[in-house]
Amino acid sequence: MNRKDLSKENWKKKAKDRGQTIRNKNRQEKAREAYISKIESKLQQAEEKIRALEAMQKKELPDTGVYSRSAVIFLCVNIYLFGRISFSSIPRVLSQLSLGSWIPSPKAIRDWVCKLGLRNLNMARKHSGDWLAIVDISIDIAYKKVLMVLRVPVEALVAGKAMTLKDVMCVGLEVKESWNGDSIYEALGRIFGDAKGLLAVIKDGGTDLEKGVRLWRNAHKAKGLPAVFLISDISHFVANLLKAEFSKQLNFSEISGTVKGCLSKLYQSKFSFLAPPKIRTKGRFMAISRLARWFDRLRNVLGGPGRAPHGSLLEELRSIVGGLGHMSYILDRFSDICLKLTEAMEILKNKGLNQYTYREVMKIVETLPVRSKARTKFERWLNTHLSIQKRLSIGQNGLLVTSDIIETLFGVYKNMVARSLKAEINRSILCIPALCGTLTDAKIAEALGTIKQKDLDEWGRTNIGITNASKRRRFNDGHRLEEILQEAGKTAA
Repeated sequence: MNRKDLSKENWKKKAKDRGQTIRNKNRQEKAREAYISKIESKLQQAEEKIRALEAMQKKELPDTGVYSRSAVIFLCVNIYLFGRISFSSIPRVLSQLSLGSWIPSPKAIRDWVCKLGLRNLNMARKHSGDWLAIVDISIDIAYKKVLMVLRVPVEALVAGKAMTLKDVMCVGLEVKESWNGDSIYEALGRIFGDAKGLLAVIKDGGTDLEKGVRLWRNAHKAKGLPAVFLISDISHFVANLLKAEFSKQLNFSEISGTVKGCLSKLYQSKFSFLAPPKIRTKGRFMAISRLARWFDRLRNVLGGPGRAPHGSLLEELRSIVGGLGHMSYILDRFSDICLKLTEAMEILKNKGLNQYTYREVMKIVETLPVRSKARTKFERWLNTHLSIQKRLSIGQNGLLVTSDIIETLFGVYKNMVARSLKAEINRSILCIPALCGTLTDAKIAEALGTIKQKDLDEWGRTNIGITNASKRRRFNDGHRLEEILQEAGKTAA
């Protein structure tokens, strides 16, 4: 074969190989395109399913059963008010309970609780009928204090029944940096108004509160309106009795030092369960009955005079708890009077004051020493308040003589505030009225339907002002210190 034919054959072979390579590439490309098209089709189907599932999740749940929207709202409000957990924890709890796909935000839950509280506060002011008022001021929370007024309908004064949160309504709630007699008088004027149906005011023995209530009562009397009786809280009254009786006789600084010494020694021994209660310097006579009860029980354990057997548990215990022997006489007398007054208080707190409880309490009081100042003053208090009970024309229903229910509300609120990193009074104080009365689905629905967000904002600006958190945000955003304080002053005014 000559060179020309050989070249021709090589060219044909190369052309045939090149064509086969191109055909192979085309087949591979078509196969690749078919595979990609198949994947894209499956991806599109998956995306459609995802969108369908998302649409189902966003769709409102049917208004039936425990999975309804109203049921979830009711559950959230109950968990916060009675479960005592924070707003931010409730969504995590709901997610674990698997109550549906809709989980509300912490801010939404807070707004629901505040709307319920504002609704209850407004309804309490519109309530009619005869009632009693409980007035008190909380201790400092951050740099503010709360003046609260509870409404107790006369129908709730059932003989033999202690007062509960379901029996009261919060009719007044005001916040200030400090309270005095004049500011309390002005606040009571706004809260009580013409005091229609108000029969009596229950308060503790605080001087500022005493002055404010007295000023309001005098102004109320000057208008020619029906008289309003004053009822002294029995817990504070008994605390003042014990203070007047024993403050000069009992060296509480010495007792406090001895008890603290016993506390530290007992905690490091096998007798740690016998540790005494804590003694507060401020208001120590309010809870002094716990110390008296501890001393009475400990006295029975330690036994009477005489040396304890060597190596016995009694000898070891006496070596730890010694130090009160030279004050045993006055402490015995103190413990006896204190425990008897506490027993009398428990009867009056649980049953109220009427003819029957008066006779029951007098049997206890008559066992006190005849020359005791505590006995004389307590008898006078009983006679005075029994006269008020008769003049109120409430039959044999027990007269409410304690403000413990308002202290309970303050304690619950302080427990709620303590969950925050920086505890302060803000709009969440409306959870106090929300805790009062009975909680129903209808009330929550009414609150969400009638109370708007602007109503909450307006109430907060009027009653709370600028909070520390708001000031902190303004400061971090670069606002001048003078501007922040000036704005806070205008809001407070």
